[in-house]
Amino acid sequence: MCLAIPMKVISICDDFCTVELRGIKKTCYIGFLDEKPKEGEYLLVHAGMAIKIINEQEAKDIVDELMLLIDGELKNSG
Repeated sequence: MCLAIPMKVISICDDFCTVELRGIKKTCYIGFLDEKPKEGEYLLVHAGMAIKIINEQEAKDIVDELMLLIDGELKNSG
């Protein structure tokens, strides 16, 4: 299963940016996007590459759903 995670753009340098989610920062390649994101925007990130620019509400909704899945898996594994 492939999974893309929404992350917020913190800084941009050429075809790379730093993204953050819940205090975790990663480097992300943005060269495949049709347009460059701006600082503060959200990206769907998979395997260190940006797939799509999304809005803040979409990012929040996806993270909320992921947290529900994780919580459910943790409860069912015990």
